Amino acid sequence: MVGVAGVAAVLIGGCGGSVAGTPVAELWDPCSIPFEALTEAGLDPNAAIPGERVEGSRRVAAFCTYVHQNFDFTAYSFAQPVEARVPSSSLGDRVLVVDRAAVRYRASSPAGLPTCAIALDAWDGSAEFEVRAGPGREPTDDMCVSLDRIVLLLLPTVPF
Repeated sequence: MVGVAGVAAVLIGGCGGSVAGTPVAELWDPCSIPFEALTEAGLDPNAAIPGERVEGSRRVAAFCTYVHQNFDFTAYSFAQPVEARVPSSSLGDRVLVVDRAAVRYRASSPAGLPTCAIALDAWDGSAEFEVRAGPGREPTDDMCVSLDRIVLLLLPTVPF
């Protein structure tokens, strides 16, 4: 908890930079994060795995997964706000990321691997960032610490 509070305090600081990416069909394209920002965050920009979820004829989610040596990082864009997507029983700590209200929570992936996620409302929907342990790739530190560092670097690239 002390580490989380310390990281949250670091995240309160301002961040400069220009915004990259454009909303696509009401959703931001998480694969549009600039190469330089991904590299600075320790992610491999050449190994992006895009995806989307469509319900009927409407895109309700877009995501992009990037590989780190110790975990996978996924950026999501959702058509629904955070509180409509995440059950209140799963919502964790309310934090401030740069100057935006967000929720940080821990969960397990469908494969039972630990995750840490930060979700925040954006547009008419929400954005979410998640780190997830991978088979044979256990994080070397608290996954939420890694996530906080990455989100701090990448958030200025999200077109809110």
